[in-house]
Amino acid sequence: MTKIRSDFEHSPEPSSLWGDKLSASKNKVTGDVFRTYSHNPNGVSCKDDNSDVRQLAKAIQAKDVALVSLYEVNRNFEKTGVLKDFHNILRGVSNHHQGAVSSAKLTWPTNYQPGGTAVSVMNKWATRYLEKDSDAFGRWSWLTMAGKGTTRVTFISAYRVCDGAAESSVTSGTVRSQQEWMYASRWQLSLNMREQFITDISALIIELQGKGHIIQLSMDANEASGPGSGVDRIMSNCNLVDAHSIGTSDPNPIPATYQRGSKKIDFVRLSPRLVEAVVGVSIIHSCALRRISLRPPSPYCGFRCVAGVCCRRCKRKAWSSNYKCNLRDCKPSPI
Repeated sequence: MTKIRSDFEHSPEPSSLWGDKLSASKNKVTGDVFRTYSHNPNGVSCKDDNSDVRQLAKAIQAKDVALVSLYEVNRNFEKTGVLKDFHNILRGVSNHHQGAVSSAKLTWPTNYQPGGTAVSVMNKWATRYLEKDSDAFGRWSWLTMAGKGTTRVTFISAYRVCDGAAESSVTSGTVRSQQEWMYASRWQLSLNMREQFITDISALIIELQGKGHIIQLSMDANEASGPGSGVDRIMSNCNLVDAHSIGTSDPNPIPATYQRGSKKIDFVRLSPRLVEAVVGVSIIHSCALRRISLRPPSPYCGFRCVAGVCCRRCKRKAWSSNYKCNLRDCKPSPI
């Protein structure tokens, strides 16, 4: 399920369902249904004692969710307290819990950090957890579970940066600026980050498939599907199937999955072996998704660096003569 209802208490708008109701899906099988729940919350704030996470935890508990995938979480998971609070709250509505998270590995000063992902498995299903990992740029996180026999199923939660012009520094506080800075620090100055995402995540999936893993990829692609699109190339590269194209008798067109547009840009892609197990799919979409309008304070020190010089305190490296830091009391240091 992508782009779920916000489920936050202040949401004033009703949500509409496309696809199958959970009750109808359960009636198709004998035994348990493993329900996955994919969502771009446009930020899960640490404010108000993590009230956003608590509302999310209640929602996934009420919806009988086995595994939740989140993208654009906007939390600085490199901070121990932020990570601990997130997992502890989810554990509070689950007998067992295992999770993987990602955020760009930068020295970020606040709990709020644009981008990032999370994937968590709940209750008895968590006892099948095997391994997890995440991307240093914060683009995705994944975990693997044991299926029947030797079967391995890997669930990936991913966020692809929006299309847009290059930004001058990470101080603009966007996912794009973070990735631009990280690539520039590796002397990759003219990289197409959206294309690099396609290349890198395809390589990850193909590597996992080479080890015998079955894949579910939940992703905000920031792009509609179509000939030549990045999402279609991932599907072709990795032999994946669009989950929303199967398993439902709903005759209505698939709805938009983001607040300001008219297209589906959020996707769940499956390995063919998972397709056989699908008993229902749905999209619950609201025009009142929670938005966080915060921007972090500048992480730099105020010292205007020159190329080939970095700041001793904030450990940032300059790649142009106009590079400027904004943290106070920073000292220049040769690389």
